[in-house]
Amino acid sequence: MKYQPARNGALYFLEQTVTKPTKTVLEALEQDGRFTMFLELQRLSDDAFVEVMVTQMEPLFGYKMSPEEYWQNFPDAREPYTKKWLIGPTPNPDYADPNITISTWFAPTDAAFKHAGFNSVAEMLQFNETRGHVFFDEGTFQPTGGYPLDSIVNYHRDWGRFLRSRILVMG
Repeated sequence: MKYQPARNGALYFLEQTVTKPTKTVLEALEQDGRFTMFLELQRLSDDAFVEVMVTQMEPLFGYKMSPEEYWQNFPDAREPYTKKWLIGPTPNPDYADPNITISTWFAPTDAAFKHAGFNSVAEMLQFNETRGHVFFDEGTFQPTGGYPLDSIVNYHRDWGRFLRSRILVMG
């Protein structure tokens, strides 16, 4: 790389620029094909979480709400799989400084999950079920808990911010 020393640093001359993204991160990962386990784990974990919640809430509410109604009424319990996949520069209201954008992702490939001992999404979901602690807390009237593999997804998707403070993962 060519550079020119300057008074307080250096100037680096680029031979080409990076093309502005036209897809969301989710679209790019889906089209890549190496991240199927990462994406399916998130989708199915969200589905499982919501199913536990609406099933446990049914006797209290007198009916079983739909997943869409659940997300609408309890948006702070768990950040849904479908959110937070944009690449800047659109300001993100979750960050204090509207100029801060996060556009580097460290998404685990299917090979990484297999190297960690998970040969399928079904194995990961079984691991979550046996070690997760997800329930609707009648005392606080709030969804509570999480799955062990949420911690992996959490730091690879939104830098550790998609799980709310009420989430308690027991392993």
